[in-house]
Amino acid sequence: MDEGTHSRTPTGELLREAVGAAGELASTEVELAKDDLKQTARKSAKAAIVLGAAVVTAVSGLQLMLLSAVLAGGKKRSRSVLMGLGMVTLGAAGGAVGVAMLPTNPLGKIKERIQSDIDQIKEQIT
Repeated sequence: MDEGTHSRTPTGELLREAVGAAGELASTEVELAKDDLKQTARKSAKAAIVLGAAVVTAVSGLQLMLLSAVLAGGKKRSRSVLMGLGMVTLGAAGGAVGVAMLPTNPLGKIKERIQSDIDQIKEQIT
């Protein structure tokens, strides 16, 4: 509507339009927030799987190192100890990858959009 139309439009109708627009905006924001949360949950689940595999690998490597040390006694045990050390290293690397996969700011987009909407509403009111 242009300025001339606004001056002749009854206040009740303007309020209905404003409430309708706000409701539509809120519905859109809820849908966008749901999508963002689903995406964050998917990323978090993938990171949790990688972290879990890294922990299992590292613990298995530690077990292999300890078992080889106990069973070999004072004999040569370098191969199995090195294999265990390799598994621990692989587990640590997997842990680093898993941590890097975690979402850094899960609700950042939602917060930014809501703040932007609030700013727009403030501008329209004034």
